[in-house]
Amino acid sequence: MPIVKLLRIVDSYSKPTMGYVHDGMIRVSKAVKAICEDKVEQYKPYIDLINKRWDKHLSRDLFVASYFLNPAFKYANDFEDTRPIKNGILDLLENQSLCPDTNVVLEELTLYS
Repeated sequence: MPIVKLLRIVDSYSKPTMGYVHDGMIRVSKAVKAICEDKVEQYKPYIDLINKRWDKHLSRDLFVASYFLNPAFKYANDFEDTRPIKNGILDLLENQSLCPDTNVVLEELTLYS
């Protein structure tokens, strides 16, 4: 069960898990859709519940950045490099004042991408 697997990862104290939460949520959503054989009327209530939880508790730029910068996901075949992910990284850097020169980070991100 994908949701149970994600919960085990998140509750683990043996290793840092932040880099795995965003990927886990993507996999959970895909698994629920596959279990329901991609029938919207069947999976929609579950996906809505997952998204509501995600938006309320876990939709944070830090999770997005840890997903994007984690080589285990970055070099995987199913890596999702979308605009919201890049925007989340930029928002994190700008809002948290982690980097005085965002242009340098943008150049570095294009090299990493």
